Amino acid sequence: MGAISDSLGIMSPPFVGHPYDDHLVYERPYPPSDNLLRWGANEGADDFYWRCTDGDPNRWTVAVLTRSQTWYDYDLGMVDFLVHLLSGHITPPLNAHLSIDPPTFESWREEERRMGESDDWDSFV
Repeated sequence: MGAISDSLGIMSPPFVGHPYDDHLVYERPYPPSDNLLRWGANEGADDFYWRCTDGDPNRWTVAVLTRSQTWYDYDLGMVDFLVHLLSGHITPPLNAHLSIDPPTFESWREEERRMGESDDWDSFV
């Protein structure tokens, strides 16, 4: 669970000690009845899903649902999709331009640590 360059949030199944139930694939029945399991979202309200149509998760493909409720399917797994997206080899019609150069990943733990060190953070609490 974390973010790629503050542009693309990556979600994960719940794990012991997770602090953000609302950012996770949480309380979702498995296998999902609609064969869709969300794993990410961007700041433009586009959502990224696995299409869970195969019993082997290594064969799940990626589906993107844009804010305008249009679906786009990619015959790629999540990692390959992200590599192609971040390298510019695919350019899905997203509502937010992913200006990620170079792409960096920050886990939720690192984000909490960084926010805890910020002088401005105390004024929001």
